[in-house]
Amino acid sequence: MPPRLAFYWTAWRELSTDRETGMSLGRIPFTAIAKYAECYGILPDIDAFDRFRVIIRAMDSEFIAVSNMKPGEISAQDPDAVKSLLKRAAEGKQGT
Repeated sequence: MPPRLAFYWTAWRELSTDRETGMSLGRIPFTAIAKYAECYGILPDIDAFDRFRVIIRAMDSEFIAVSNMKPGEISAQDPDAVKSLLKRAAEGKQGT
């Protein structure tokens, strides 16, 4: 992973602890993303916050999509699948 992306990976992992769980995984709440951004000095720069929010949302959407896959559809041991997942997240593609 490029060092410039390590901050986002760490942030997403920390923010993941704020998601609601139940019958299915919930998304990371906006309030948690905003609070994290505030704590790490991203806010009050709204452009930096928007970039941060979009990246975290893209990573979260990919995580939820993979978590909802049926067994055998993707494996963490499949390097091509993992590369594809990380590439899509880095490109900022979001799920629905």
